[in-house]
Amino acid sequence: MNWFSKSVHVIEAVDPPETDADRLAEVERDYRVAERNFLNACESVLRYVTTHTMKPQFYIHNGGLYVPVNANARADMELQGLERHKQQALTARNELLRRRSELMMKTGMIR
Repeated sequence: MNWFSKSVHVIEAVDPPETDADRLAEVERDYRVAERNFLNACESVLRYVTTHTMKPQFYIHNGGLYVPVNANARADMELQGLERHKQQALTARNELLRRRSELMMKTGMIR
């Protein structure tokens, strides 16, 4: 009998069911990454604003407040992209924060 004809029993490894504590640990790791991404996005926006001259969003003239009507024509596309990235990072961070609090409530860590 050669080794090609021998029957082999394959035992598949079964992962243990994921517990709430495991999910919480995973969300904690993801939250730390999302928090760092959000802070990096905030720093990028701040760095851009401090290094570039920005056109004012409003004017005060003779005691009156004036807002230009062509604000979109005066918009800075690079700053808008940085702000959009910052908003996306904030949304992802807040979603993970919400999931984290739900899991902490479920496990009894908080009320």
